[in-house]
Amino acid sequence: AADAELLDENGEPLELGDLFQGRLTILTFMYLRCGDVCPLAMTRMADLQLLAAEEPALAKQVQLISLSFDPAYDTPARMAEHGRAMRLPDAGAPEWLFLTSKNEAAIAPVLKAYNQPVGRKADPDDPSGPLAHLLRVFLVDGEGYIRNIYSADFLDPRLLMNDLKTLQMEAH
Repeated sequence: AADAELLDENGEPLELGDLFQGRLTILTFMYLRCGDVCPLAMTRMADLQLLAAEEPALAKQVQLISLSFDPAYDTPARMAEHGRAMRLPDAGAPEWLFLTSKNEAAIAPVLKAYNQPVGRKADPDDPSGPLAHLLRVFLVDGEGYIRNIYSADFLDPRLLMNDLKTLQMEAH
């Protein structure tokens, strides 16, 4: 899985690669103004958060990362606000990070490395959002290797839980 310098919800820089170490990660690329597949992905991630919270040993090993590819709009403050709305207040749930980048130039190599196409729509006022993209959600193991990629059709929290449990068993 590719590394990159990103910004957390407080605007502090962090390295994506460091986050992967020793954790099972579900990474999704998204943007807050999306009226298409991103709300679906956020709902499925919230459902996964609930399922994982039922298995405390697994929940401690899992983290969810929502990474914006629209840094001009998705500032750290906006990502923090969205994170507060989406995260479970329960301490037993997996950690869920909402990250962005300094600018489009900073996120471009990350999008390329993950083969995540993003383009501007002809109509910036399109009700489904100004950016066109595919939903791709990545399962990254504790050594930083991409183990699976899910599309909207296969983004079922039960499937993700099974894959996370399989990786948890591999690690032991």
